[in-house]
Order: sequence, then C-alpha cells, then structure tokens
Amino acid sequence: MPVLAGLGVLVLLFGFLWLIAVVITRNADDADRRIGADVFEVGRVDRLADSVEINGPILFPNLSGPAGERPVGLVHDGATDFEGWRVFSLLPPANASDCLVSLDRETKELVDCAGVTFTTDELPDAERVVVLIDDDGTLTLDLQPTD
Repeated sequence: MPVLAGLGVLVLLFGFLWLIAVVITRNADDADRRIGADVFEVGRVDRLADSVEINGPILFPNLSGPAGERPVGLVHDGATDFEGWRVFSLLPPANASDCLVSLDRETKELVDCAGVTFTTDELPDAERVVVLIDDDGTLTLDLQPTD
C-alpha cells in the first residue's frame, strides 16, 4: 500500500509540473524569434573618424541583426566627423560567401581570401544597414531600417 501511495504522489507531481509547462509555453509560437538587436551602437564619430584615418576601415565580419549575420565595414570620407560615413559589404560581388575581405594591418588595404586587393569603393553598399548619427555624435548602425 505505501508503494501505491508513493506512485500516486509521483503521478500527481508529474501532472502538476506538466500543467505548469503547458501554461508557460502556450504562447511560445507567437514569440518574436529574431536574433540580434535592431541597432548597433558603434561609438562617437570623432573617435571613429580618427580611427579610420589612422587604421583604415572598421570591419564587422560577424555583425548580427534581425536579418541574420552580415559582414560589413564602415568607412569615413567626409569633410566633418558627422558626414561621409558609408557601410559596405565585406563580400566582393564575384566571391563565394566564405571569401570575405579582411584588413591588412600593415598596408591598410582590404584583401580577400585569394589575395586580391579592393578599395572600399569597389565593394557594394551593405544591404539594409543605415548609418545614424545623433546630435551628441554617437554613430549607430540601423540593421532593420524601414523603407
């Protein structure tokens, strides 16, 4: 008899825990399953412009947002820190998806996996990434811009 009582308690405990799991997960299919943030705060434009001038373009080969992972770079070619920013793709048009450009730290050139050198102008604009600069000079990349 004590064994049956123990089994009965275990069955009641299992049923209670199962009920809690059902209640907690009943709206799981409606959940927003996007990975990554809609915006990425890069930093202050004055510091970023100085960095680009000294070190070359800033690369983000694993930038993740709602649309997934996007390899992008950021370059500055403006008269002031607040203008002339461009986000470009690290994937040259004719390359396979795993043959991205990287920055040669010594020469400040963008080189792909085959050793081909590119300028930022030769690389396409990044798709669905927009540069935003607020009044305080903070540069943010909008990874889900509205059209």
